[in-house]
Amino acid sequence: YLPLGLAQGAVRIAMGLALDRMSPAQTVAALGWVGLAVGATSALVLRVRTELALALWATAWGGLSGAQLAVQFNVNALLFGTAALGRIQGVMLGVMVLHTGLGPLLFAGAYERSGSYHDPMLGTAALTALAALLTLCTRPGANKLAGRGR
Repeated sequence: YLPLGLAQGAVRIAMGLALDRMSPAQTVAALGWVGLAVGATSALVLRVRTELALALWATAWGGLSGAQLAVQFNVNALLFGTAALGRIQGVMLGVMVLHTGLGPLLFAGAYERSGSYHDPMLGTAALTALAALLTLCTRPGANKLAGRGR
């Protein structure tokens, strides 16, 4: 979908440039705030009724998902150093691909049982928001965020 892809690419580049200027603590906080925005945007899809609304939603979703991935990769490097970064991000991307394959099946099952996507979408949005809130409440160890042990 064009609006989603364009927004995702543009925001990922912009976020990468911004991350170069952020402190480690700001970077971890950014991950939490972007996660909250992703959760809220997930719930908003339930309000989409027109093609224009869908294009606007897809643009927002694409931008946020682009930001989230850029920030997540940066946080991975801060938390784990760069020695095993390829393996860590490879596992993370593998789980994302698995989610892409299994997510629609789980949503289809929920739809068959309830006749609606409403509850699964709200549940997904709530879990995303909870993970983001936990990220905002977490204060990773100073040694990792200071870049020691790389």
